[in-house]
Amino acid sequence: MKKVTISSLVGVGIEFEGSLNCKSDMRVDGLVRGTVRGDAGVALIVGPEGLLDGDIKLDGLIVSGRVTGDVRVRHLEIRDGGVVEGKIAYEKLEVFNGGRLLGKSVDFDHELKSDDNLDSK
Repeated sequence: MKKVTISSLVGVGIEFEGSLNCKSDMRVDGLVRGTVRGDAGVALIVGPEGLLDGDIKLDGLIVSGRVTGDVRVRHLEIRDGGVVEGKIAYEKLEVFNGGRLLGKSVDFDHELKSDDNLDSK
């Protein structure tokens, strides 16, 4: 994955509910419920204390906390202690020792063509 440069942060103790449209890399150490979308090249880090519950469409996702929902990313990294649960579409997957992928893995290209719900921005 490319070098991630954080420009936005949802910190520990912060709760956000709604839609996030990321123009640059972001980190979540608090709680986000809703939809997260990103421009081309944008990555999101979910830190060890972070919880993201919703639909995600980004180029990169690095998880050390917990992500639940429909996920479509080009590059998914699940680090030690990280959990991703739901319907997951990816081109490249890295699961580190101690990371967990739970749920249904679906073909990235097929999903892009057939799942309007995840494909819309």
